Amino acid sequence: MSRSEQTERDELIARFGAFQHDTENRQLNKSLSTLLDLPLTVKQLKVLGIIIIREGKATAQQLGDTLGITLATVSGIVDRLVEQGMVRRTADATDRRVRHLVPTESGQAVVRQLIVTEPELRRTVFHLMSMEDLRALVQGVEALGRAMFLADEDDAEPAAPAGAPTPA
Repeated sequence: MSRSEQTERDELIARFGAFQHDTENRQLNKSLSTLLDLPLTVKQLKVLGIIIIREGKATAQQLGDTLGITLATVSGIVDRLVEQGMVRRTADATDRRVRHLVPTESGQAVVRQLIVTEPELRRTVFHLMSMEDLRALVQGVEALGRAMFLADEDDAEPAAPAGAPTPA
């Protein structure tokens, strides 16, 4: 890569970073309002998040271990989440003593509200863009997705020691 290409790359990355920062600041108020309106405590939100991440394979014991809290505390938090319709308990197929915690649609919707891009963005902002700009945006986002995938693959492979031969 030539020096001028590297300079342009650095400038484009800086411009994107500034845009991202401005966009995050604009979305901050919306996200905070949503967070403050939630009918959940911070602990309940953490528990619900872990249950969603584990895709229905979470147990009270695992939650307690992950959060460093007692089983009794986990039980109380889960009871309130069940009462609010955010989580349900299901029996393990092989051990009836074990109960798995599964997020409900309502529980997933609450978390989705906090972290997923607002649908209004797709309905309003994108419709204000020219077709040329929208195509360029989609192309750029797809390229970003590919680069993120490659970066994840690179992180998954241990780095070879300096000077070591690379596998063919």
